[in-house]
Amino acid sequence: MTSIKSKCLVISAATLLIAGLLGARAEAQFFQGFEAQVGMEYPMSMQVRAKANLPQSWFATVGVGMSPAFLTDSYSSLASSLGIHGENTSKLAAAGLNNNIYLDLRGGYEFSATEDNSFYVDFGYSLSVGKGGQTDMDTIEQALDRDFFGIMQTAKPDISSSLHSLTVHVGYTKRLSNSFFLVLEAGLIKPIKSTTEVSFDSFVTPTNEEEVDREVDSYLEGVYTGEMFVPTFSAWASYLF
Repeated sequence: MTSIKSKCLVISAATLLIAGLLGARAEAQFFQGFEAQVGMEYPMSMQVRAKANLPQSWFATVGVGMSPAFLTDSYSSLASSLGIHGENTSKLAAAGLNNNIYLDLRGGYEFSATEDNSFYVDFGYSLSVGKGGQTDMDTIEQALDRDFFGIMQTAKPDISSSLHSLTVHVGYTKRLSNSFFLVLEAGLIKPIKSTTEVSFDSFVTPTNEEEVDREVDSYLEGVYTGEMFVPTFSAWASYLF
């Protein structure tokens, strides 16, 4: 009886060991390598990213970062100069994204030109959500082309926008050493859904605050999902494990 139990234990242990080895081998075959990346996507975010290299030149990346005010403010200048939005609309749209948390998910395919140089294309989804920034009533009224009576022109409301977007990028990867790479890319971000909140200090009545909040949310939803296309330029330092 004891011998039978021992044989069963040995068989079970062997089965688990074989399953573990097969699983490890399958995982090793599926994941061809991992990369840690850090960089900036102008004019939207600064990120740290993880990249998983998959079989047959496919890859996936996950990035987390933030949108500091100096980047989103530069979008305001870029958008107004390119004629994407008017000047005040650009300022208002950018203020809503100031200091937001940024999530970047992508999948793509890499075309190897040589051992040390390659090109790629990827498609993905991004989410910008969080703190937002501050604007002023003059910018709001000029952007919306209307007056909000009963609110002082000196009022500086806080504005926070959440943005869901689809993305596409093309890029170039240069091997610098066995483990280090330089990645340069250009892309386009197209928002598909947004929500915006506007809040004031206590000297503004709740009725006025609700009206401004509702009007700005409706206006910026049209701006973000209708007018807004964000051309981006990125540089990443990448380390292959």
